[in-house]
Amino acid sequence: FTHLRAEYEERPEFVVGKTCFPYDWLVTCAQFDEPIPPRDAFTTLLAGPVSDEAWALHEARVAHYGWRTFGDLHDHYLRMDVMGLADVFTCYREAAIESLGLDPAWSYTAPGFSWKAMLKYTEQKLDYIYDKEMVVWFEGAIRGGISVAIYRETIANMPGYPNYDPFKPLTQIVYIDANNLYGKAMTHSLPYTDLQEDSTSHTVQEWMDINDAIDYKQGSGRGYFFEVDLIYPRELHEKHRDFPLAPERRTPQWDELAPEMQDIYTQEYGKKPYTPTTKLLCTLHDKSAYRIWGGELQLYVRLGLQVQRVHRVFSCVMKPWLQSYVMENTAKRQEAAAAGRTAEKDLRKLMVNSVYGKTMENVRDRLKMHFIYNSDGETLLKLTSQPLFEGAIMDVGDASFYALRKHEVLMDKPIYLGAAILAMSKVIMYSAWYEHIKPVYEDRVKLLFSDTDSLCFCVEGGTWYEDVLEKPLLRDIVDTSGYKYPNGSPYPNPNKGVLGKMKDETAPYPILEQRSFRAKMHSESVAKEPFWSDTFSLGAFQSATKGLPKRLKIGQDEWSDVAAGEASEPVSFYTLQSARVIARGGNAPTLDLGHGEEHTRQHVVEVKKKGLSLFNDKVYADGTPFGYVAH
Repeated sequence: FTHLRAEYEERPEFVVGKTCFPYDWLVTCAQFDEPIPPRDAFTTLLAGPVSDEAWALHEARVAHYGWRTFGDLHDHYLRMDVMGLADVFTCYREAAIESLGLDPAWSYTAPGFSWKAMLKYTEQKLDYIYDKEMVVWFEGAIRGGISVAIYRETIANMPGYPNYDPFKPLTQIVYIDANNLYGKAMTHSLPYTDLQEDSTSHTVQEWMDINDAIDYKQGSGRGYFFEVDLIYPRELHEKHRDFPLAPERRTPQWDELAPEMQDIYTQEYGKKPYTPTTKLLCTLHDKSAYRIWGGELQLYVRLGLQVQRVHRVFSCVMKPWLQSYVMENTAKRQEAAAAGRTAEKDLRKLMVNSVYGKTMENVRDRLKMHFIYNSDGETLLKLTSQPLFEGAIMDVGDASFYALRKHEVLMDKPIYLGAAILAMSKVIMYSAWYEHIKPVYEDRVKLLFSDTDSLCFCVEGGTWYEDVLEKPLLRDIVDTSGYKYPNGSPYPNPNKGVLGKMKDETAPYPILEQRSFRAKMHSESVAKEPFWSDTFSLGAFQSATKGLPKRLKIGQDEWSDVAAGEASEPVSFYTLQSARVIARGGNAPTLDLGHGEEHTRQHVVEVKKKGLSLFNDKVYADGTPFGYVAH
């Protein structure tokens, strides 16, 4: 940090962070000449009160520099912010130029820079899709990560656990996460050229035989995208109850929900009408006109799904052309981590993950912006009268930015590549569950929740930590980082840091209790002692609550109470919210934050909402997916 260290050469401890700033207290320019306000003035609606450590550092800076007015503090705050950003960006540029031969200053965004670096490294040309109908078809083949909560509450039962019951089966809760899931998917054979519809006349079985002969992991040659009708045999419903194959975008309707789930909604939301929304669901329904990459279809057929009809086929030329780029960045990241070069380590991770996002970037929602003075009524009237007029951001004094939808959209992203990467990421997760974990435990394991690259499950028998050493199917996929023998020596770990291998999120500490209420809303009570101990007590408590800020803590007791059927306490918090358009056409639009008032800037607003919720419309009922039929 060249700039910061030069500024704080005498007091290097001042480099650790910016000084406190009274955001909510500052309302007029006249306050710049006032004395520095007391500690209470530095409490903000967004961040809350200042910590003791931060305030002590603030007072040390005030004393050292002799600040007398708020203006002194303000100028220093901005100077430190600018110098810190200069140091970070300079470090980023130097690392990128040295290791990649490209200057990120010539790119608008980090993902855009990563895309350039990937193309430079691989020297791979990617075909555009020139047929509009084909673009729409491939947009329908893109399905994101799977996030679903299946079982509401699970308590592990092992000797020494706080709630151990000797009359119940021994159970353990395991939470594993794939090492760089999308990076692993990008090392497989992927499409890049000669994308065309294949109208060859084949029977369903002939198409499946052709597809089954293809190596979608490391092979080169032709690969296929299919549009098929799939049958989910009834005899698989119980076996696949926790984690159904072939997720689909679907809009669950009120009458599809179990009576229990309808009652939960009524208890939580009263008379508020249920609004169906489209989401990615894991269901046991048969699938019609399902668009799928051949490598994903291979797995589904191998696991028992039946292809009833093939509607359309698109062929392409594929090879593992991204593999060298991913592996190079992975190796450089591990090297940087070992050497303590944090900036380069983070850069290398970004260089892989952001490439995946660029493969299916949504260009349809891009806007064309116009900067117009508010006094130019004639131009303003013409602009706001256009049917493509979208809205305005009035936050620049006597002028405004106005947004219009584009009349034409250039579809220049290789979305077929993104569809294949997403498909192979699902192959990795489904294969881990159905071809490694389930064969070892059969009906003694159940999936509690899944979130794109992670699986949390409960296994009977109490032998997980031994099985990962003794069972080849588990040994093949588990990264045992953190696992140790009672004498303290680590487990042998050939999978350490290997892409796509599954690492225990809480190792070496076992999970005592787990609750999953809905997608991305789960908590884990983790033991204080490692798994080889004789007795255990509650240690860390971790949770994920989508839609609520991380600083808002909901304790274990409330999670337990809600799981038992008690109503969750409502929560309130403050957040930044931008104005939005509520009227268009004719005159300039009115901007509103939902309170019926005009606004021209971002505002700090108070949000009041439910805290925890048991309503989960991604499943039929607790532990039962849509389409389940008992066999």
